Amino acid sequence: MNNNSLIVFNSDIKDINYKIPQRAKELDKTTVKKIINAINRGKPDSRGLIWINCSTLHTVLRVKTKVDARYLLETIDKKYKTTYEGEEYVLWSSIISIVEKRREENPKNRYLSLVMDILNEINECDEIQLLRLKAKNLMEQRVKKLKNKRIRSYKLKDDELTNAPLDKKKAEFSHIRSVAMFPELAEMMWNGLIVNKDTHFIITQEGVNDEEELYKLCYEKGWNTDWYETYKEKLNK
Repeated sequence: MNNNSLIVFNSDIKDINYKIPQRAKELDKTTVKKIINAINRGKPDSRGLIWINCSTLHTVLRVKTKVDARYLLETIDKKYKTTYEGEEYVLWSSIISIVEKRREENPKNRYLSLVMDILNEINECDEIQLLRLKAKNLMEQRVKKLKNKRIRSYKLKDDELTNAPLDKKKAEFSHIRSVAMFPELAEMMWNGLIVNKDTHFIITQEGVNDEEELYKLCYEKGWNTDWYETYKEKLNK
């Protein structure tokens, strides 16, 4: 499932009021400026997630050439990449592990630590936190509507897992991939099933977080598993 259609950019990192880490004063000014300029070409999306411009990735990752950066970029899943106005971007959280690994391999490279410090400052700044709060509130409002939307769309009368008569008033929209682990799928009607309150309680008690765990639970309880193949098809579109 590619969620790039959900990505909305409204500004640049250079327009965000974030603090420059103290360690920047201890390093070469020219190199520090290049790093800041590279990061500033990135963008926050409407959810408050940070995207790095791939044309400057070599500077952010502290590798010698753009070819080296491209090599590392190829290891990142395409769902963490997007193109906007002709330029390619990669989600910062998807490349943190690369930066951390390079820090371990190059313990004397203080610029890699600077990159991490700068991105931490950006992530903690007021503008980004506000974007995340707005996105969270909007998501919660939309999620509340999924129950009735799915019931109407599929004219549901029974619990989709147990096949017991559906108590529409108390029934719940039970996410297949949990909101906590997969927030990008939280608003997708196909990422949930309508179940009675007691069914949802069991799912929650078992700590189900994805389709594999839910399928296993359904098998153990003798519940319906017909949803599984359809769900996988939706994910792979």
